[in-house]
Amino acid sequence: MRDIRKDLSERLDELKEEREQLQRRLQVISEQENSVRQLLAEEGKRWGDSKNLSPITQTFISRGTQLQKFLLVLLSDGVDWPLESISEQARLQGLVPSNGPVGRTLHGGLIGLKKLGLVDMPETSVWRIAKRET
Repeated sequence: MRDIRKDLSERLDELKEEREQLQRRLQVISEQENSVRQLLAEEGKRWGDSKNLSPITQTFISRGTQLQKFLLVLLSDGVDWPLESISEQARLQGLVPSNGPVGRTLHGGLIGLKKLGLVDMPETSVWRIAKRET
C-alpha cells in the first residue's frame, strides 16, 4: 500500500479551484438575472400593465410562441392597429425579415389568435385585442 495523502491533497486543491470557478459562474448568472429583471421592468413600463387582459390572453403572452406574444402585447394597448403598422413593429423587434413581404406571416398569426377569440379584426387589415370577458 502506498501513501495517498499527496493525491488527496491534489484532489482537494482541484475541488477548491472548481468551487471558485462555479462561484464566479454563479456571480455572472446573478448579474444576468438582474439585467433581465431590469429589462422586464422597462418593458412593463413600455407596454403597459396586462391587468386589462383576459386570463386566456395573459396565458398566451406567457406561454405562446414568440409571434403570439408579440402580437398580443402589441395589441394589448386597446388601439386599432393596421397590419402595416404591426409589420413595422415586427421588423423593429426582429421577428420578421427586414425586407420582403411579411403580411402573410403576421396575418396567419393574427387569424390563429382570432380563431381563439383573443383578437378582433374590426375592419379589413386592422386588428385589436378582443374585449375582455366578464
